[in-house]
Amino acid sequence: MATTILVTGNLVEVVRALIQSEGLPLEVVREGQADLRVVRSEGRVESDGSTLQAGGWIRCLVARDIAARLGIDSKQFGKLLNALDIRVRDCELGCF
Repeated sequence: MATTILVTGNLVEVVRALIQSEGLPLEVVREGQADLRVVRSEGRVESDGSTLQAGGWIRCLVARDIAARLGIDSKQFGKLLNALDIRVRDCELGCF
């Protein structure tokens, strides 16, 4: 069963295109329950373990935890972060 990502606004097409091109085992929904939310941030807001803030930033440790929870490797998750203009901070291993 695919992991579900709730995506708001015009970010849906960006996320769906990446999922398709990478063959990721993720499903995008616009409403309802999901394992992860993706929203547009107002400025460079920090993402957490449950919500990715497009246009914001995320700590490396949190990004690695989310990638593992989604069942994808850090390189694939890094592509998602790039597509959403999310910067990685406090990088520990150079994964992203």
